[in-house]
This record gives sequence, structure tokens and C-alpha cells, in this order.
Amino acid sequence: MKKTKLQYSITTDACAAAAAKGAALMLREQQIVDEVEIILPASETARFRLHGQKLVNGTASCYVIKDSGDDHDVTNGAEVHVSIKVDFFTPRRIVLESGPCNGQPTKHGVAAPAGEGANNPAPQPMVLEVVREVFAMRCMPTTLTVTVAYLKRDWKLPFKFPSVAFSP
Repeated sequence: MKKTKLQYSITTDACAAAAAKGAALMLREQQIVDEVEIILPASETARFRLHGQKLVNGTASCYVIKDSGDDHDVTNGAEVHVSIKVDFFTPRRIVLESGPCNGQPTKHGVAAPAGEGANNPAPQPMVLEVVREVFAMRCMPTTLTVTVAYLKRDWKLPFKFPSVAFSP
């Protein structure tokens, strides 16, 4: 029997961070970005193709399609959307918001309660890290509102959760 190398899976959190980096770069450079590279928690780098890129009136958005590798789970093929809106001459901070999420946990034991949308706090540190990395040299007072949404066509109805603010 011939052994084949398994295709690795990338976490949904890494997809959120990659989409956030893509949106942040587009906002900073004021041009469309096709792919980004992020450093994963294990100190490896991963490259992500961006989809649905838009840059309009101080807002940049894009999404990454989740690939579960050879170990498919329910998130395989999900679109991890991120949009970043800049508001100038406002308190210097980053606001993370949960956008629509049409995944729904059916059991207790995950960060989101059963029966509610599956957005959870896990990607927050990675998303904040890449946004801070891209805007590290910016001293102008601005508020960056980062919205993360998880969408998959065969999941249930969308849900929305409240926002959280962080100092840069």
C-alpha cells in the first residue's frame, strides 16, 4: 500500500486572521490584495487566497474559504468574512464585532451557547495581532471596526452578537 501525505487543515481562526490581514492591507494601501501570508501559532507560515475583495468609502472587506484538508468537518467550505472600517479623528482603538454567523452549536461545550450562532472569542487574539501588525506605524487617531462573519450555504439562519473594544 502506497503512503500518501495528508493535506493539512487550517483552523477557522487562522482563516479569520488571514481575511483580517487582507482587509487591513487593502485599507492601508488603498488597493486590492489577492493573497496574504500569516504566521500560525506553531510559528509556521501559511498563505491564503482572498475572495470577494472590496474597497469602498473607508471600508475594506474580503473572505477566505475554509479548507479542512483530509479531515473534513462541518466547517469545510465555510466562508470566513472580515470587513474593516476606519473612522478618522476618533479614539485610537480596535473594535471587534461578530457579524452574521449561520453556524449553530447543537450541544453545550463550545464557547457559543447551544442554539445560538457559532461565533466565538477564539480568533480574537489572532485577528487583533494581524490588524496591529498592518497598522503598527499609524499614529493618527482612528477607530478600526473589524467585523468577522462565518457563512456556509448549508448552515442555518444567521445570528448576530455584540461588539467588544480593544486598545491598540
